[in-house]
Amino acid sequence: MVKRMRCFGEVEKKIYAITMLLAISFLVMPILSLQNSQSISSYGVVNYNLGGWLRTEGKWFVDNEGNIVILRGVNFHGYEVGAFSEHTEADYERIRSWGFNVVRLPIAWSYIEPTPGFYNDSYFSEYVDKDISWARKYGLRIILDMHQWMWSPYFTYAGKGTNGMPTWLVNGYPNSEEGRKQAIADFWLGKGPNGTDATPTNPSMQDRYIGVWRYVALRYKNESTIIAFDLFNEPPDTDERGLTTLEVRDYLFSFYEKLIDSIRAVDPNHIIIYQALGGGAWWAKLLHKPNIAFSTHYYDLDQTYSGDKAEIENDFMVRRWNAPRDNPIKNWNIPILIGEFGYNDDWPNCELWVKDVTDIFDKYQLKGYLWWTYFKSDTWGKALLFRNGTERVQVKYLDRPYPRDMTFEPLLWSFDYASKDFLLTSPAGNHMAKIYLPKRHYPAFTVYVNASDWRQVWDDYNRILTLTFISNTSASITIKCS
Repeated sequence: MVKRMRCFGEVEKKIYAITMLLAISFLVMPILSLQNSQSISSYGVVNYNLGGWLRTEGKWFVDNEGNIVILRGVNFHGYEVGAFSEHTEADYERIRSWGFNVVRLPIAWSYIEPTPGFYNDSYFSEYVDKDISWARKYGLRIILDMHQWMWSPYFTYAGKGTNGMPTWLVNGYPNSEEGRKQAIADFWLGKGPNGTDATPTNPSMQDRYIGVWRYVALRYKNESTIIAFDLFNEPPDTDERGLTTLEVRDYLFSFYEKLIDSIRAVDPNHIIIYQALGGGAWWAKLLHKPNIAFSTHYYDLDQTYSGDKAEIENDFMVRRWNAPRDNPIKNWNIPILIGEFGYNDDWPNCELWVKDVTDIFDKYQLKGYLWWTYFKSDTWGKALLFRNGTERVQVKYLDRPYPRDMTFEPLLWSFDYASKDFLLTSPAGNHMAKIYLPKRHYPAFTVYVNASDWRQVWDDYNRILTLTFISNTSASITIKCS
């Protein structure tokens, strides 16, 4: 049986309620869909229930009640490059208003250990901890990302914004492309700072990196607002400086084994996210560890997108979903997420790229994806805001409906940007789904559910529609703008 329920904006709801009362006084026919629904409107800050710790279960992220959680969010650039004044509480409120439920927060080793053996706790207490508290207030989760780009801020030859490894670790190398590549090679080879021999009194660069992560894990081991540690942003290859890419891959995953074991010795709770070389998937390898997820980054077809959706889907299938060839990530029984993706607003067919990529991510049921980046800039085309706080064009495609929490493994979900139709299908059973519906697409909406019995609750502040339903066969939920 298909039943329908319309939801409206505040003024429309009042008019509708008065109209219905008048109609009921003249009509005898019961209005079943209204009998099975509730509507609530929340004012002020009302935390969306985070459900405590998140963990992995097979291919999914689940909360402590076993509900599947789909992650949608942004990277919040700044703390990895020393832009300490750029994060505010208002930013987190805005991120929540776009329907996102997670922020990937880049941090950098160079700020955590500015001199050898000294961990700068004020980096966390003065900056990172504020973001965590704001995230908690607005119902957002945090992924801590140990970031590097161009290896270290020491390598200024590459321009502004280089970040990652502390200067004291690498300032013995030339400040050049050759010096940077040699520093990376020596890291994978287990050398000490600046390519020195590692000894018990001169730990290797790898062991020092492990020590930094152990410090971070110990500090946040009881913080459930942080859901995951992203171990190493886009770990780089050495450009064949005496090592093949296959050898570097093996060094990387051997390093991951030691790093994960060290974190787990002090923190058994947080999800651990890992990446393959360069943030891609060609050189990926499945790690057999509990409570882990794999992240890949997607910047493909940048500046070249023709507007043909099949072009993106084919690229994604070949370079991500079906890679590596010997054991494609699509077959792995751990969650796969897109830790970064982005496209400048002044590149060809930007709007189509964002719409088509997010459609494809939904089609293949990526368990999370996060835009790079949330930031205010008049010149950086991937930043979602101009300096005056005005949205860039990408936001209207990222702010899209999705099943945020579910008690079932969905058969599919999709959103048609043109028609505003959202579809979610489930297997048979007694189920619950919480669906985010952005106001920009759904100022008012109608719900169709082909189930024998269903009920709904609407949270206007968080824009969350909660549906409970029973079906003896596969059920479909369709939401239309009305």
